[in-house]
Amino acid sequence: MAFIHKNYGSATFLLQAVSTADDKGSFVLQQINTMVFRSPLQLMNNWIYSADYLTRIAPTYYFLRPIPGLSGELIIQVEAAEKKMQYWRLTPFLEGRVYETVEKPEQAFEAAASFAKFTKFMSGADTNRFVEVLPGFHDANLRWKQLLLAEKRAKSERLAYAEDALCQLKAAAWIVEQAARLEKHLPKRIQHMDAKMSNVLFPNGLNKQAVLLDLDTIMPATVLSDIGDMIRSMAASVSENESDISKVYLRKDVYEAIKQAYMSEMSKGLTQVEIDNFKFSGQKMIHMQAMRFLTDYLNGDVYYPTQTAHQNLYRCLNQLALLDSLSRIK
Repeated sequence: MAFIHKNYGSATFLLQAVSTADDKGSFVLQQINTMVFRSPLQLMNNWIYSADYLTRIAPTYYFLRPIPGLSGELIIQVEAAEKKMQYWRLTPFLEGRVYETVEKPEQAFEAAASFAKFTKFMSGADTNRFVEVLPGFHDANLRWKQLLLAEKRAKSERLAYAEDALCQLKAAAWIVEQAARLEKHLPKRIQHMDAKMSNVLFPNGLNKQAVLLDLDTIMPATVLSDIGDMIRSMAASVSENESDISKVYLRKDVYEAIKQAYMSEMSKGLTQVEIDNFKFSGQKMIHMQAMRFLTDYLNGDVYYPTQTAHQNLYRCLNQLALLDSLSRIK
């Protein structure tokens, strides 16, 4: 067993098994982070319903499926210290490569096509079967209210440092209003909800489809979520942790690759309102993430891990620069 990764509240291990029959395989053993996901069983129900549905309607589409235990259970519950429950699951380990960032537009094209295919194949699924595992996760109006509350409660020193960022966010408040209006006219579709490059695996070998990873957040939402996430995370020139704001811009070639790939898979299934708001999807998600970073900064850095005193402020300014760059794209 090899240790792969650890976050606060979760851990991941690589298991390599060899039997006497020379039957070997590799698996990923992962602890579900209950600090983030309060209902692990509902999370797994979303995942399994998706897997079962895709097996029926798109049998050649590879979708990662948890491996059941001897009694058929998909989650192993373990009582840990202080009688707190831990939840673990097992999935196949797939050989391949994951890119943390987009190195060339072709990679963004393949990743965007993978997210689009998932939503397209899930278009006939019963959204009522899904639980919103992270309520309000991409609710711009909720994030706006949280920001205003954080502004009221913030210490004067941090408020002074954040003055420029607050002014920029408030100047772009029209995005929050437009997102709220659109929510009334856009259909709910099954979304990945964390559509970034590092959540796509490119398997070894030719002609093998890209595989979606990190499926905990699957739930109904509008296409603003996945499209916006891809634009924000894949088309940025640098990561959200870059503090030199002069280096931040939106790569138009990557943006166009995302748009071309998504539309090639989904255009026939999208409404005209969804198509018309492709660019706005990015504006909404970038502005919302900027709000989240500044809210955490004003609250004293209680959510996002930081290495420097003003990192969340610089993350916010980073996103605001990205938002400005996107607004210039025709």
